[in-house]
Amino acid sequence: MKKLCFLTIAFILISIVSNGQTITNKQAHALLGKIVLDGKSHLDGAEAQIINQVATGNGGTIVSISLSSDNSQETYVASCDAKGQFIDGMIVATKGDIRVLRSQRDNEYIWFVPKGEANLFISSDSLIVVRNYSYEMKPLGETHMRHWITVTSPYVIMSDGKFEQSEPLCEASQIEYELDEAGNELPAKSQKRVSPDFNELSLKVMQLLYAPVSASDKTMEEWAELGEFFERRTNMMGVPDADLWSAYYYKENIHRLLLQGEGHNMEWFYRHHDEGEANCIWQIMILGYNHAGTSFDNKTASWIFKELNKSAKRLKDKNARDWWKNFIK
Repeated sequence: MKKLCFLTIAFILISIVSNGQTITNKQAHALLGKIVLDGKSHLDGAEAQIINQVATGNGGTIVSISLSSDNSQETYVASCDAKGQFIDGMIVATKGDIRVLRSQRDNEYIWFVPKGEANLFISSDSLIVVRNYSYEMKPLGETHMRHWITVTSPYVIMSDGKFEQSEPLCEASQIEYELDEAGNELPAKSQKRVSPDFNELSLKVMQLLYAPVSASDKTMEEWAELGEFFERRTNMMGVPDADLWSAYYYKENIHRLLLQGEGHNMEWFYRHHDEGEANCIWQIMILGYNHAGTSFDNKTASWIFKELNKSAKRLKDKNARDWWKNFIK
């Protein structure tokens, strides 16, 4: 925990723009068009606001952007060259996304408590996203115990300005408190490291959903494999609730990832649509909403097809553009 605190302070101290291209709100809106989930239509009526800018060693800039609408609040990060041209980027957080890390239902003895929203720290060569939550436990006698969990999602900024996503780090501490006569906590009695309690499958979905667009081919391959796993898993008997929550989290984000940015994931799907793993996604997303356990109403389903049609018209690959056009009509 001390190491994490040191890293947090260090990132805050160095997250200051000194040199490099200064990005305007108008430019930020254009950058989002390259990486936004749900397609470019998601930007209509949404407010983009720059959170922070950090200069890189090659004269470029790393910029974090908040995108707010009536229904959501998301944080994106993009890298630009010395002329302000887009290099790479990704979504790194969605308001309330800490809740998908919950691994068990709340009950009268243990309950899940998010500790604020995700925190983003940027330097000139790396960035980390930190999520904190705890599992609170019902006081027993004169003591109270909780598990404090920290999930850290790191990215490295490469020399060419692209992002490389690293595996998340999950750490947990068990903290025991004594209680006074009124039941209030006294200073911690003991603290020790324990195995973290988190939803592993949901964290995997989050990692793929928040991957850089420069790694889209690899992301889509792993996304398809995970979809095939969920399809097998949800058809089994006795599946834990947490696994079903993960499957739902996956399925409700399939169309969002497919529509991302300028259609690079739609082009990937065109190239792989006849392969088994990709076909599994296809069945879930297009042909089997009810079978997949995702209850989209007719209005939502109509909106998804409308957005797919809009994105298809913008695809750079003519064959992919024609293929999607013929399917959606």
